[in-house]
Amino acid sequence: MKTYSNKDMAVMTGLAGSTIRKYVQLLEKSGYTFTENEFGHKVFYDNHILLFRVMKELSDAGAVSPERIADIIVMKEREYEKTLEKEHTVISDSANLLINKESPDNIVQYDEWYGILIKKLEKLDRINDLIKENQELKEEIKKLREQMEQRDARLLEAIRSIPNLSSLYKLVEK
Repeated sequence: MKTYSNKDMAVMTGLAGSTIRKYVQLLEKSGYTFTENEFGHKVFYDNHILLFRVMKELSDAGAVSPERIADIIVMKEREYEKTLEKEHTVISDSANLLINKESPDNIVQYDEWYGILIKKLEKLDRINDLIKENQELKEEIKKLREQMEQRDARLLEAIRSIPNLSSLYKLVEK
């Protein structure tokens, strides 16, 4: 993962180095943590480019103070982390359920999941059958179109082969 210095961030975001430092202080005060290198300097990543640009735009709009912007960003990041943790927990629980299927409770859940999977597989089989039927119908329609085109061509040829069509109409009208 590419890392950037304070100077790099200033160039990429169009902000002054002092503004970057101010934003870092505000974010850290709100609970955001930045990585530091062996010299104690902040290390920035690609996601920080957008972070600082958003802070600048919101700050320039003047509707919210930079301190409040930092608080909101940290709050949103924590919500996102909680969502990731929940997803990870669900995945872990599912994996544990499959691994520990000897437990009676887990066997019941495992059987329920198995039943659900079987139903989904049956639906997939039905979808595959419908796809095959659809392809067969397309081929049948194509053959019918070809037959109709051939019939139309024969009819036109037959009509053109009649020497005097107007005399035929006169005979039919009488």
